Amino acid sequence: MKYLLAATLWTITLSLSFAQQGEATYFMRISTGISFSPDNKISKQEQNKILEAAMKRNQKEYTLVFTTKESVYKQNAQLDTPAKSNRFPTSYNPGDVLYKNMTTKTYLYKIDLMGKLFLIKDSLPTTKWTLNSETKTIGNYTCYKATRSYTVDRDEVKIPGRTYNEPNIDTIEVTAWYTPEIPISNGPENYSGLPGLILEVHDDNKIFLCNKITLSNKETIEIKIPKRGKEINQADFDALKTQKLREFVERYSDGKGGLHITK
Repeated sequence: MKYLLAATLWTITLSLSFAQQGEATYFMRISTGISFSPDNKISKQEQNKILEAAMKRNQKEYTLVFTTKESVYKQNAQLDTPAKSNRFPTSYNPGDVLYKNMTTKTYLYKIDLMGKLFLIKDSLPTTKWTLNSETKTIGNYTCYKATRSYTVDRDEVKIPGRTYNEPNIDTIEVTAWYTPEIPISNGPENYSGLPGLILEVHDDNKIFLCNKITLSNKETIEIKIPKRGKEINQADFDALKTQKLREFVERYSDGKGGLHITK
């Protein structure tokens, strides 16, 4: 009986361990920021078409493949994915891959910046979350609320010809919903550090919402670590990206505080 009980407990332990790995699919949306003045000459039908097209471009689906120790996060394939642009330094490319190692507290981020491939290697940021007792249900999981804040300079890159009277510093409040029912300190993009898998995030103009979770009982799940790209740390990459953005703004500035971009 003693050996039978020990074997049963070992089986339960293994099952719980395996159940803490799997895949989570996230729907990410970025607000368009498009608005129309009351006296514009664009018909309501055309306005709706413009908003619909903008929303479609700003909606993407990602998959997080995770275990207790590591994860890979990347965008799912889309049939209507627009061709890459080698002009505007965007952070959203279909081939980008984010790898996180929760044991070593490090990450690798393979990212395309204006046609050049980089491999960012750095430590996972230490995030100070404020835990809340508020709960809500997402799918079949009970989730708890957590918040944090950070500041951002909206005018970090100045447009030539535009007047800036005072610093445009905003404090961004981030809200995350996590479930302790999946005790993985991970989530979409670079969000982590909570006592459970993060299923929903509201961060400035971005919203992440988990719409599917598949837990696995396999002994191992394949985690492909990104290897290609010029190695760089996060601070140097951020500086490079800001520099490229400034060059872009200066190149396409109309000298009157606006940008003139042609196809």
